[in-house]
Amino acid sequence: HTEDKDSGDNARVRYSVDNDNFTINDKGELSAKNRLDADQFKERFFIYRFNVTATDFGNPPLSSNATVHIRTENTNDEAPVFFPTRHYTAYIAEDAQGGTPVVQIQAKLSLY
Repeated sequence: HTEDKDSGDNARVRYSVDNDNFTINDKGELSAKNRLDADQFKERFFIYRFNVTATDFGNPPLSSNATVHIRTENTNDEAPVFFPTRHYTAYIAEDAQGGTPVVQIQAKLSLY
């Protein structure tokens, strides 16, 4: 949000952002163009740093800048992955006692 105490065109403000991942409307509301996901950078967190400029319509136009930092944290948003396979086959003797191990299944989380 910006404030310009001038009147007429000098009070009208347009915004720009110097990062292609974000957009800003004429009310100064900043939005991400795509989902912000730290996973894509294989990091625990990622910080987007960019500048927003507010420029009035005066003659000459005057402007002001603000630096924005947005931190995205990697969360456990991925399902576990079975390895080495998703399909297991086990054979057990018909006279096996209860509690006899049948098959060992392994899965891992892919956080990074």
